[in-house]
Amino acid sequence: MCRRIPVWLFLCGITGCVAPVNLTYESATLLEKGAVDVQANAAAYFYPYSNHLNNSNGFTNLNYGLKLGYGVDERYTVKVRYEHLRTPDVIGPFRDLFPDVNPVVLDMDYVEIESKIGLKKPGRAFGLPIAYYFTGSFSFDPRFYFTFQNAKKTFEFTVIPKMHIFFGSTPYLMPGISLGAGFSSDFQRWAFRPEIGWDGFAAFGAAFTYRLVNPARKKKE
Repeated sequence: MCRRIPVWLFLCGITGCVAPVNLTYESATLLEKGAVDVQANAAAYFYPYSNHLNNSNGFTNLNYGLKLGYGVDERYTVKVRYEHLRTPDVIGPFRDLFPDVNPVVLDMDYVEIESKIGLKKPGRAFGLPIAYYFTGSFSFDPRFYFTFQNAKKTFEFTVIPKMHIFFGSTPYLMPGISLGAGFSSDFQRWAFRPEIGWDGFAAFGAAFTYRLVNPARKKKE
């Protein structure tokens, strides 16, 4: 158990003592050329080894954010994301070492630009996101999207394996995965996307996506 503490210490230097952003609220579907969508999300992150934390449930941070997507062409979509991370205690698992230090609320910002590329096989895509934590640290999070959709096209299930690559004084690799669902009566207009994830931290959250500009629908009309 103790061998995990240096990992937390490292992440304190990289992300400011918060769990790294792991949830994406995406599927392998790309936006058609000229389409624009917007998304709002919220999530909670937990450190599962709660005996190292000052709170019994292992809660580390609450995130909420916005994302804007644009379809460059049929095989390429760009997503720009902003996320706010809030944690109740920057001492975290070392609270017992600092009994006289009052809990400190930490607020931090995160931005990400993702290039999502469609693969030849339907329901497959590859993401190349570059992110910046406002502690002065960058990360590169390559990820795959494997999406399965029901025949009525009202439900999606997506598996998203990924690798967090942090660039600090010492680069650090952190594998992760998330499992996302999508619910909608029309995925070209809106979608509700709950998601869970794991990368050494547990996370669950949900997002709502709405299509602002839909060239394909305008052509039909």
